[in-house]
Amino acid sequence: MRKLLVAALAAAVLVAPRTGAASGFKIAEQGAKGGGMGIAFVAQADDPTTIALNPAGMHQLPGTQTALTSALIYAPGNHFDSDIAAVKDDQDADNQLFAVPSLFVTTDFGFPKFHFGLGVYSLFGLSRDWDDAGIGGIGQGVPAAGFARTTSRADLNSIFVNPVVSYDICGDKLSIAAGAIYAHGRIEVSGKPVVNLGAAGIQKLADINQEAQGDGWGYNIGVHSQLTDKLRLGAYWRSEINLDMDNGGFRASNQNPLVFGAAAVDGRVFRSNLTVDFTLPGTVGFGAAYEVTPDLTVEVDGEFNTWSEFDDLNADIENPLLSAGGAVLIDDANLTQHPEWDDSWAARIGFQYKLCPKFAVRAGYFYDETPVPDETFIPAVPDGSRNGLTLGAGMTEDWWSMDVAYMAVFPDDRDIDNNASAPQIPIVDGTFSSDPIHVFMLTSTVRF
Repeated sequence: MRKLLVAALAAAVLVAPRTGAASGFKIAEQGAKGGGMGIAFVAQADDPTTIALNPAGMHQLPGTQTALTSALIYAPGNHFDSDIAAVKDDQDADNQLFAVPSLFVTTDFGFPKFHFGLGVYSLFGLSRDWDDAGIGGIGQGVPAAGFARTTSRADLNSIFVNPVVSYDICGDKLSIAAGAIYAHGRIEVSGKPVVNLGAAGIQKLADINQEAQGDGWGYNIGVHSQLTDKLRLGAYWRSEINLDMDNGGFRASNQNPLVFGAAAVDGRVFRSNLTVDFTLPGTVGFGAAYEVTPDLTVEVDGEFNTWSEFDDLNADIENPLLSAGGAVLIDDANLTQHPEWDDSWAARIGFQYKLCPKFAVRAGYFYDETPVPDETFIPAVPDGSRNGLTLGAGMTEDWWSMDVAYMAVFPDDRDIDNNASAPQIPIVDGTFSSDPIHVFMLTSTVRF
């Protein structure tokens, strides 16, 4: 049985997740034990999934341990209730269901003070599709010169490969850790901009698609202490990571012949090389776990995310998109975005109660502040601050353990009145709302 489990873990194929419970487009679902406790796990840090939070907790993990997490996330589509009278119908983004796996391995290699670990996981992801709703093709109010460039669909996924090492300075009393992070990201954005052609009316310009992929590097450090028999403390820092996506392309298909000429009638497709780069935020987290009784543990965590680093999403198109008459329709200036997000806080609290030495139940609450200001809000990231309630349970045997968790995440509504996506086109003015996000998590841990 053990060999079968080990083989299954070793053969796990990780796919990139595209949404999560945290604000912005950060993914917090890395381990079911922490997930059941409101993601408050920085100080407990006592299973291999701690690599993604506080790698210094590895000193609590003897021998070799492997943990595989699978999270199933159901994200209902956002609902848009427009303030613009000319928009005749409310609109809904597509509902989405994702499987989010992650894999963690820790070992001491027989060294009494060192522990080594490797995590393969995704920390950032996004998927939002308004295509069927037409959010990117509302032409009402389009000025005589110009067209709406609002994104109708956006996808971002990432994979982090994170080797780490920890060192016990004072045994359980104080341990430190450091690691390198290799990040690979892929982004795809599409839309159906419209143009005001005067006597010909408002028509679709073309189907626009942009995609790019590339890499970046960062690091993480952590500290952990069993300060007393009852109190554990932990803290960590994960650096910002600049993703340089120099392998990409821009495509404009189904071009309007009234703009692009007779060649468009024959199915002409415009293509150009595209590069994209932007910075993922850093995170500082800290927590305290207290053993109230031998059976009851309470942990409180705080987290600060430097989303202000996500201030520019730079796009460089090799050749601009031109009309039949040679006018520039889309160039670098059109594609580059300036999100100018704000730094944000998150607060978490979790509870674990051991019904017996081998079985525990858990519960928690978290609040994630949105980093997205009203001034730069776009439908591609219709994000609001989030409250989350969690439940979980875990069973432990000598060489394996199984943890499960459920999260119900409640995003706040966003009332937008800023005309931010296009100063002369208030097509996103209105209320964006969402039903709760549901997350189911399972973590299997094998110890050697």
